[in-house]
Order: sequence, then C-alpha cells, then structure tokens
Amino acid sequence: MNALVVAEMQLGKLKPSNGAALRFAQDMTAQAGGSFSIVLAGHQLGNAVADVNKYGAQAVFVIDAPQFEHYLAGTLSDAIAALVRAKGFDMVIGGEATTARDFFPRLAGALEAGMCRGVAGVEEIDGAICHKRSVFSGMAISVERIHTPIQVLTVDPTAINDPAEIGRAHV
Repeated sequence: MNALVVAEMQLGKLKPSNGAALRFAQDMTAQAGGSFSIVLAGHQLGNAVADVNKYGAQAVFVIDAPQFEHYLAGTLSDAIAALVRAKGFDMVIGGEATTARDFFPRLAGALEAGMCRGVAGVEEIDGAICHKRSVFSGMAISVERIHTPIQVLTVDPTAINDPAEIGRAHV
C-alpha cells in the first residue's frame, strides 16, 4: 500500500486532526505493508514542513504557491489529484475536519475513487481491508469496503486515541 496523508493547516499551524490521520497511516502501512507520504499545500509554510517531517513518512511533498494561501477546494483538489496520479498512491488519508468535509469528496470525484468518511478502524474481510466507522450517532458500527483502485478516507479524530508516533523521516 502506498498512502498519502493530506496535512491540513490553519493560520500557519497544523490542525490537530492531522494527528489521527498520521497515526492511522502509520498503523495501516505497518499492518498492510507499504509506506506513507505527507503533502502540505499552502503559501509561506514556514515551520510546518519541519513539524510533519518527524512522523516517519517516506517523503514530504510541499506545494508552496500564492494560489494556495487561501483555501479553495477546486484548486487544492486539482493539485492533490495530480500528485496522487503522478506518484501512484492508492490511498489518500486526511483528518475529519471542516475543510476535509468540503475538499475530500471533490478529491474523490477527481480521482474517480471510492470514499469513506469518519473511519475509526479497519478490519480484514475475505482478504480485503474494510473500514469501520460509527453511524447513527455512535449507536452502531458500519463496516465498508471500497472497490476502486484508489481509496479516499477521512479519519475520525475521536476514534484514534493514540498520538502519531514520532520517528525519523526517510526523506
């Protein structure tokens, strides 16, 4: 598995929801094999690159340009979709935050990929990785399988209790 974590920023700092997405990527690639990378998009990113470079990602991609200074879902989804296609990622992961609720469905559409929101865990069924998420206000758990070559996921930050592990980056 080759996963890409889309790290979100707000006011020049990484959003707390990134921690759950990074931990999920660490766990998924450890369980299923493969590696994960991180992408940061914005303008004048400053220390954010150093902040994400400590989580053991195979690579950190930086998209630093004036058109990314202010969030526009279409511009961001086009740039991330191009990166996913160019590098051959088969899973895109992000935190379940306000921006992700707007951006990730657009990204899934651009990639013609299946999407699952609010993932809380995984389960292997018949050799396929399925995603568990809370439904009906937490009263039930749904297990969903994505059948497209690329999967787009947002991770429920309340379901991932352990912080992302800090490790040496491979970059």
